[in-house]
This record gives sequence, C-alpha cells and structure tokens, in this order.
Amino acid sequence: MAASALDNPAVNTWSGGPVFLAFMALAFGLTSHELTRSDRDGSRLRVPMAAAGGLALFYACRLCFFPTEGQKGTVFVTVFGPATTTILTMLVLVVVSHSMTALSTEQQTRALQQAPPRMTSPVFSAATPSSNSRAAN
Repeated sequence: MAASALDNPAVNTWSGGPVFLAFMALAFGLTSHELTRSDRDGSRLRVPMAAAGGLALFYACRLCFFPTEGQKGTVFVTVFGPATTTILTMLVLVVVSHSMTALSTEQQTRALQQAPPRMTSPVFSAATPSSNSRAAN
C-alpha cells in the first residue's frame, strides 16, 4: 500500500504496479520451489509445479517490460496485458482445482494403505442374515 500511495493512485491506475508484479513473481517462484521440494516422494505434482514456475516467469517478464515500455506499451499490452493475464489466471484456477483433488485422493489412498486392516467384530458378523441362514442349515 505504501508503494501505491507514493505513486499517486488518483491519476495512475497502475500505482504500485512494479511492487505488485515483483511480489507475484516471488510468490509463484517460491510456490514452484516448495512443490519441487515436496515432489521427492514421487507424487503427482509435476503439473502444478510447471504452472507455478511458468507464472513466476510470466510475472518476472511482466516486471521487466512494465518499466521499460510502460502500461500502454505495445509488447506489454499484447504479450503481458490483461487478456493474457486473464487466460493464465483461468488456467491456474483449473490446474489448482484439479491438483487439490488429485492430492487429496493421493493422501487418502496413502492413509488407507498405511492403516492397519480392520477387524470384523464377531457380534456383528453373527447377527447378519446370511450367517444366520447358514447356521440354520
């Protein structure tokens, strides 16, 4: 907020833009790094890792072109503008939703594989109709 306040937000719609872009690149870069560290156990984190790394690169490039071309520069608007950013954001939402579902399923599968087998209670197995009908025969 301080960077935005110093950049005159009343007239500049991109006030604090470079700080925002730098922090977005940093956040996605750290996310990609964390996913790289977590992937050592062979889980399926390759797609989210690539998506986070790609977004870190995208925001780093946006950060480089923003001060050199300005917010209305041809390359900045065409390659790194709102249309491209919106499409990438929608793709990130799809990847994150799918990845969370896949990771949840993977964690549940691991938990079930590591859990001790359940013992059936003799009280419940004796009360089932199939066992009573066999006992009567």
